[in-house]
Amino acid sequence: MAFHFLNYVGSLLRFMLRVLRYRSVESNGRQFLLDYAVAKGGQFSDKLVKEASKRIAIQQLFINDTISLMYGRLTNPTEQHCNRLYFILSSVYDDLMDELGVDLKDLDAMVYHPRQYRSERFYEQALVDTHIQLLDAVRHSDACAHVIDAIHQAQLDSLNQKGGNLDAPGLIDIARRKGGGSLLMCRHYIDFPLHEVLDACWYELGGVIQLSNDLFDVYKDRKEGIDTFVLRSDGIESIRRMYDEQVNRFIDAMKRLNVDQHRKQACFNVLSLIPALGYVALRQLASVCDEQGKIPDPATLERRLLITDMEQWSNRTYWVTTSYRLSKALKN
Repeated sequence: MAFHFLNYVGSLLRFMLRVLRYRSVESNGRQFLLDYAVAKGGQFSDKLVKEASKRIAIQQLFINDTISLMYGRLTNPTEQHCNRLYFILSSVYDDLMDELGVDLKDLDAMVYHPRQYRSERFYEQALVDTHIQLLDAVRHSDACAHVIDAIHQAQLDSLNQKGGNLDAPGLIDIARRKGGGSLLMCRHYIDFPLHEVLDACWYELGGVIQLSNDLFDVYKDRKEGIDTFVLRSDGIESIRRMYDEQVNRFIDAMKRLNVDQHRKQACFNVLSLIPALGYVALRQLASVCDEQGKIPDPATLERRLLITDMEQWSNRTYWVTTSYRLSKALKN
């Protein structure tokens, strides 16, 4: 027990040393976005630049480098360049679907036939250009093409989340495919060996991230009319069970991964912070439930009651202690 605690603390300290570069990586990502737009004669929205530059830094330092260390290295400059390109691709894709009203037939053409697609719109040009650059960069092109098809279909299916016709299991399925497919795309931009279990680790971790986002975004999703498994569930225990199942899928995949055990544990010690975040949001959600564990209509609650404030020390403490508890799972 004492050895694992020291191992966990050591993993987090080494991770924190890497995270000292966060501002630098974020700033470089922001400059990359601005330079790309200038070079292509266009302009990204301030919102896209702000959000994408943060995601570039989080993905590189928290996930890509952490998993790469299982293989004895950090990501190299080429892989980091692909990471930046990916967040241009994914960000303009999301904006085209959510805000800019792209024709879905045109979106299909951009995804499946980017080399033939022509457009005068900068966002569409950026999607096609980054998509082609990334297709040319991947090592396992057939496997990557399958992932691209799956994530595109999941994104199209997610349009039904505003229809109010999906139950909680259906919404879980969309969330897993969206989150899992998105993270699995990132895996293909790093020179890892092609392996089914490694892919499962990325995919299931992506599912954890998407479900965790749903737990954090209850107020926003309700306000925007977006259905999620949280809003469609019977109560807090049902939500907890579905989230537990996804976390356990990720843990099981990590257990099956055949790499050096010490490196794998060090990696999982850090990655356990991700599912632990969802449990912090779950605790906040449980605090507003009635005696039967039912969640009141979010429209009747003050915003502050549904917001999980990670600046609070009580939440940060619960986050790390939950991560430590989860980190022991590989030994079970």
